[in-house]
Amino acid sequence: MKILGGLKEARIPFELGKKGRNMKIGTPKEILDGEDRVAMTPQSALRLQRMGYRCLIEKSAGVAAGFNDADYEAVGVEVIETAILLWRSSDLIAKVRQPDETELTYLTNGQSFISFFKSFGHDDAIELVKPMDARVIAMEMVPRIIGCDPTLRFV
Repeated sequence: MKILGGLKEARIPFELGKKGRNMKIGTPKEILDGEDRVAMTPQSALRLQRMGYRCLIEKSAGVAAGFNDADYEAVGVEVIETAILLWRSSDLIAKVRQPDETELTYLTNGQSFISFFKSFGHDDAIELVKPMDARVIAMEMVPRIIGCDPTLRFV
């Protein structure tokens, strides 16, 4: 497992893992109570698709943020029925909030993961994924640029 941070690494998340048009970026539903954000909007999916990436989203992941599944399907995003199927179908997972223990068990060798990770004080999570050949980009380790939240620059 590699936990990446810093400007240089922050500019390469789409080059991690599988390269080219076959790379699938998946966004699961946020599971934390009260979290109404989603890591991929239909608009950000369009931008990613223009760069050659395939986009997947878990069913109903965007509902709390005001996007229904039809909004995603209308722009060519594949809607996946369950979280585990989404994680298994994606080369890169993008989330807003840190993963829980169950989500971390979905992470596989060779997969990339972008999210807030609470890398300081989240030692159990780090130990759980350490033996894997997965790349974790902890957003709290990515410096802010031009006063903009890096997650907003991502989506």
